[in-house]
Amino acid sequence: MFIDKIDAHYIVLATKYTLPKGVVLDAHGTGNTLTIDWYTIPKAMRGKGLGKKIYLEWEKALPKKYKFIKLFAADSGEGKSNNFWESAGFDYAYNIILSEADLAWWMQKGVNGSQTPKAKNLYVILNDTGEWWGGTGWVRDYDDIDFYESRSEAEKELKTMSLHSDLYIEQF
Repeated sequence: MFIDKIDAHYIVLATKYTLPKGVVLDAHGTGNTLTIDWYTIPKAMRGKGLGKKIYLEWEKALPKKYKFIKLFAADSGEGKSNNFWESAGFDYAYNIILSEADLAWWMQKGVNGSQTPKAKNLYVILNDTGEWWGGTGWVRDYDDIDFYESRSEAEKELKTMSLHSDLYIEQF
């Protein structure tokens, strides 16, 4: 299904490409960016290059208003899907070394003649015991960290915090 987000409601739009029976590709669009929510093909079709072929045909049929696609390279129980998406031309959205952090698995791609954006650096606020700021308190779990896409954004948040002299900003 191909849907476009308009006024917080989803409407179905037709594409020039019809997915083969059993293939599911759910995506929603906002502005010039599509987010793929789910893509799967029947098990009998896997391992033959059909998933990539079907995806790339679908991508070619996208309306020209879309310039970027993003997705979360999820593990649906059969391992991470990042290798598949890399083979389809996707790159990572963020420069993150720690694969335990969910943000490490966001991927992106330029389409319809647009270049894939460069991966962004992320910043975190830490204290002197190595804990990260998680919005409501100090955390040690990667999934609870507040990330900032610029040092200035992190500095702005740091200024709103109570008088802590032991806090600093670090690139994640």
